[in-house]
This record gives sequence, structure tokens and C-alpha cells, in this order.
Amino acid sequence: MKDSIKVYSLPTCGMCTMLKRELNNRSIVYTVCEDTDEMAKMNITSLPVLSVNGELFSFKDALRKIKQGELN
Repeated sequence: MKDSIKVYSLPTCGMCTMLKRELNNRSIVYTVCEDTDEMAKMNITSLPVLSVNGELFSFKDALRKIKQGELN
């Protein structure tokens, strides 16, 4: 089963751009959410955040998952 992957980010966030670049480099399909109201409701206080099947990962943990090939 394919993972449902979403990146919570903002266009001006350098780390967000880096995370999306890593996903793109590995041809991992994802969606992007830039809705700050949605992020606030989810208590997301720092970006980027990677959601994999509803589980949230910080930038550092997201990069680790990507580099270790844990996403489909």
C-alpha cells in the first residue's frame, strides 16, 4: 500500500524547500499544505512537518525516514 504523504510548509521556509527536494529526488509522491489555520489546529508550531499516514515527523526525523528508504 502506498503511503499517504503530506508536507506542511510555507513558501518562504528554506528547510521546507530542502525537505521537498529530498522527496522529489527520490520520486516520492506527496501533497503540500500551506494552510496556517490547519497547522494551528494540529498544534504544528515549527516547519516543516511531514505527515505519513497521519503520523507527524519533524524535519530531522523526516529526513532520516526519507534517506533510509522508509517511504513508498
